[in-house]
Amino acid sequence: MKQTPETTSRIASSPVGDNESNLRKLQRLLAMPVAQRIEAVVKDLVTREDEFREIEAHDLADALGVSDSREPGSANRWNFTAYGVKVNIEEYADLHDPASELVYLIQDKVSAERFRALVNLSSDLDQVKKPDFHFLTPEERKLLEEAIGSEELTANQANGMCCIAHYSVQAASGYSLSFEADIEDDGACIKLRTPYDYRDGKFLNLNDCVTDSW
Repeated sequence: MKQTPETTSRIASSPVGDNESNLRKLQRLLAMPVAQRIEAVVKDLVTREDEFREIEAHDLADALGVSDSREPGSANRWNFTAYGVKVNIEEYADLHDPASELVYLIQDKVSAERFRALVNLSSDLDQVKKPDFHFLTPEERKLLEEAIGSEELTANQANGMCCIAHYSVQAASGYSLSFEADIEDDGACIKLRTPYDYRDGKFLNLNDCVTDSW
């Protein structure tokens, strides 16, 4: 059986209560050369037999040659994305005073005449409990939601929040096995999603987010 020293150590020191069946499956996978392990997981995914699905995510990554999944980027092989969620304007205004100043986020996106009108239309929002931006056109609402998302993105980046990383293992057959990691402010992975999660649509959906990738 061919195992990495790190994985062998973890298996030997696994706490009581670990699923012995999953450890046996991991050991069976590790007994193969890396290329065969990758193809075995590809087959497992495609056929939905899911024999290796419950192997601990980092152990599965190690077995497939992704040695830095606990701290992605240490080998500069991951693609990172920071994101800010585009939230409902009224909900955002409830938490950010003064609400009237939110229109300034799109000052450079509208004409000078329209911006003056928006300032006048929003002037009373600070005196109400539930600010309502009904006066925005659909396009202006979209622009303001994107601007708010950008503000959130900037704040998240400053605080090391809302960052994910992706890494793909290429199989000789052409199939790609994708991992997705939630990254903490110190660069550590706090949650790792596996190719099985990708197949099942459990990776993060960033369609309603403003993102920055590198």
